Amino acid sequence: MLYETFKSEVLSQLNADVGITVAFSGGSDSVALLHLFWRLQRELGFKVNAVHVEHGIRGQLSLRDAKFAESFCQKFAIPLQIVHLDVPSYQTVNPSISIEEAARLLRFKALRENATKFNSKVIALGHHEDDQIETILLNILRGTGISGLTGIQKIREADGFIYFRPLLDFTKNDLLVYCQKNHLDYVDDETNFKTDYTRNRLRLELLPLLETYNPAFKRTILRLKEAAEETEAYLDSQLAREEINVYSSKESNKTFLKVNLDEISKLPKILGKRLLRQLVKEITGFYPDYNTVLSLESLTNECLGSSYHQLSANLVASREYNTLYLAPSFALLPEPEIIFKKDSTSTMTKKDWYLEYQTLPKEKIDLGMSTSLSEVLDEEKLIKPLKLRTRKPGDIFFPLGALGPKKLKDFFIDLKVPKRLRRQIPLLVDAEDNIVWVVGFRISEAYKVDENTKQCLVLRIVRSCQAGSPVL
Repeated sequence: MLYETFKSEVLSQLNADVGITVAFSGGSDSVALLHLFWRLQRELGFKVNAVHVEHGIRGQLSLRDAKFAESFCQKFAIPLQIVHLDVPSYQTVNPSISIEEAARLLRFKALRENATKFNSKVIALGHHEDDQIETILLNILRGTGISGLTGIQKIREADGFIYFRPLLDFTKNDLLVYCQKNHLDYVDDETNFKTDYTRNRLRLELLPLLETYNPAFKRTILRLKEAAEETEAYLDSQLAREEINVYSSKESNKTFLKVNLDEISKLPKILGKRLLRQLVKEITGFYPDYNTVLSLESLTNECLGSSYHQLSANLVASREYNTLYLAPSFALLPEPEIIFKKDSTSTMTKKDWYLEYQTLPKEKIDLGMSTSLSEVLDEEKLIKPLKLRTRKPGDIFFPLGALGPKKLKDFFIDLKVPKRLRRQIPLLVDAEDNIVWVVGFRISEAYKVDENTKQCLVLRIVRSCQAGSPVL
C-alpha cells in the first residue's frame, strides 16, 4: 500500500527517465526512501543513485554509518558516493553560524556537486510528516508569518535542481513499519535522542506534552498548514493583479533587482511585505527571515536619501531616494544614481543621519530584533558621548563575532563594499572615537550584550541630520 501511494506521488511530479540522487544517511527514513526508489527503478526504469555525507562530527559512529551506507548500496547495486566533510573546522572559521547550520550548508553543497556528477536533476530527501509538524512548530516558536506555517515544501526548484520530498504524507511510524516488513536494516543517529538541540527537545519533550492537552495536536498542526497554504495562494493571486514594475538585470557583470518604492507604498502592507519577500527569494533562492523583511520595510519607509546595507551573506540592499536595489553583493549593484541632495539653499550637501536611542533593562530586550538599521548594545561598556561620523584613514574596528580588531578598510573589503560607497556609511563612535557600530553592517564585539549585561542601549537610525555632531 505504501509503495503504491509513493509511486503515484512520484509519477505525479517526475518523468520516469529523470536521474534521481537520494540523500542517504542510513537512518530509517532514508533507507525506506532509497528502497522505494530502487523498486521504482526496477519497475519503471528510474535512474537512481545515492550520496552519503559524513560530517566529521560524531567520530567512529559517523564512520560506522558510512560503512553501513556502502554495504546497503552494494546489496541493492545502487551507485553511491560517500563524501567526508570537516564541519567543525568550517564552523570554527564561520562562528556566526551554528554547527547544525554549517552541516546543512555543506551537506547540500555536497549533494548538488555529486548529483551533477551522476547527471541527476532531482535530489530526493527523506523528510516525513513528523518532520513537517516539528518544522511548523519550530517556526511558530521562533516567530513566523503565514509562509512559515506552510512548513516544508514537497517540491522546490533552486540552484538548477529539483528538491523533492515524496515522504511528507507518511509518518515516521509508517516508514518504520515499511522497513520492518521489507527486512531493511538501518542505523540510528544517537544524537537524535539527546536534548542538546532545540528540534530534539521539541520532539522528545514538547510534542508529547502538547498531546496531553490535545491528543490530535499533530492533525491540528497539519490543518493549520493547509489553511496557511490556501491563504498564501490567495495573497499570491492578489499580488499578481498589481502592476509592479521590477527591473531585473542579468548582465554578466551586474545582477540586481530595482523597484520604485512609490509603487510599493501604494500596496496594502501585507502585499508590500510579500513583494519584498519575493524579491529577496529571486536574489538568494530562499525566502527571507522576519528580521530581513523588517530591515527592508525600514528602508522603504526612510526619508529621502541614500543608504547601503548588508542584510545577509548573499543579500545587500541600497536605497537611493525612491529606488530600492537588491543584489547578492555590493559589487553587483549599479553605479549610484544619487549621492548628494540639494538643501533649501540649493547647495550640494552630503547625506547626514539621525539616531534615536532608548535605555532598557536587559530582561525587556529581544536581541533577535536587531536589524541593519537598529542595534542593541551594553550601555555600561560605552564611553559617552557618542556621535555619528563617516570613515577616516586608519579607522580600526572589532566586528561582532570576529577573532580580533581589523582595519575598517579590510572589513569593507571582506564584504566587497565598493569604494564609492564606503565614505557614505555612517559610523557610531564613542567619546574616544572607537567605532561602536558600522551602521547597516555590524556592531563592535566590545559593546555586545552578554551574560553580565544589566542595562541595554537600543539604537535606531530613523532619518538624516548633521553628521559629526554628538547624539548621546
